[in-house]
Amino acid sequence: MKKFVGIDISKETFDIYFEQEGKGCHVKLQQTEEDYKVLLRLISKDAICIMEATGNYHLKLAHYLHQAGIKVIAENPLKIKRFSQMSLQRTKTDKALMLSLFVSMDGLFYHRTNSIVGTRMKRK
Repeated sequence: MKKFVGIDISKETFDIYFEQEGKGCHVKLQQTEEDYKVLLRLISKDAICIMEATGNYHLKLAHYLHQAGIKVIAENPLKIKRFSQMSLQRTKTDKALMLSLFVSMDGLFYHRTNSIVGTRMKRK
């Protein structure tokens, strides 16, 4: 089973949500290469990271993860918003959690390509 990691990006920090031993974990990190390394230690090599495509704030982290062999999805923010509305979420207080739920519930699988975000494969 693939491990999904939701990442909420801002200019100076990013929040991550992932499950470890059946429990939800939330960590707030700085937008630095040192904290990118911390993130790699926290998640598994087969993780799939999903984040909103937020201007250019997500690009450095997405590139770093891609270079480390981690699958990355940079999703359209409107799609995430609509998903949360469909799920009857009124606020985006835990956006990273919503991102990881979005991927796991939508059943998406992306594979690594030469681009940063990968390409969508058809469902089986």
